[in-house]
Amino acid sequence: MNIVRSEEWFVQVFNNVYDPLRNYLYYLSGDSAWTDDALQQVFLVVWERRNILEEETLRPFMFKVAR
Repeated sequence: MNIVRSEEWFVQVFNNVYDPLRNYLYYLSGDSAWTDDALQQVFLVVWERRNILEEETLRPFMFKVAR
């Protein structure tokens, strides 16, 4: 099911998930630069797939992509 999602939706997702995801990635790597690069990649994937991702599984999906 395709859902049209806006920049506001993306900002809300970013604000809700950024800190926990950044902490998780930093815990895994111990490297701030790598963590920031990985975060960019995760949020890029979310933006590109925003209209097909399920709201209920979005957060677990993001953590899986991050690994």
